[in-house]
Amino acid sequence: SRQLAPPLLDDLRAQQPQQAQWLVFALGETSFALAKLHDQEAALAPLREAVAIAEAQLGPLHEQTLSSLGLLSNTCKRFCLYDEALRTIELSMARTRQALGAARPHTRLTHQERWYADALVSAEQPADAEPIARQVVADQRALDGEFSRRVVNAMACHAQALSGMGRTV
Repeated sequence: SRQLAPPLLDDLRAQQPQQAQWLVFALGETSFALAKLHDQEAALAPLREAVAIAEAQLGPLHEQTLSSLGLLSNTCKRFCLYDEALRTIELSMARTRQALGAARPHTRLTHQERWYADALVSAEQPADAEPIARQVVADQRALDGEFSRRVVNAMACHAQALSGMGRTV
């Protein structure tokens, strides 16, 4: 991916703003691959670029902008950059709730809220995370039914918040 990504990204950059959505997507995929290789700076740079492009070309409330912010936060958390992860997801959550809050349950909103609860637990704020994580479980069940991988992930997030508070389910 390190060999294929630069020419593809350069081609997409040259086609801006028409190809903004594809460039944002490609930058996110590039970051994901580099994060798997444990390359912190190389993984974060494309996501920061994706956020900047998405905000400028697609708008601050566009689903890809919100997704890119969430991915940036999650990747920061992966590399133990908890302050940046929390700041980024708080911005993303404010925008996501503005754009999608009336549409609950909504897949993007639920996904972002789970990342937010995870970031709060990592920042040692489990009491703030717990009600968000509880809502994520309810919304994910409404979206998917009683059992799915996403419901299990939501339940694990809620359990981590409860554990951080010294409680059990």
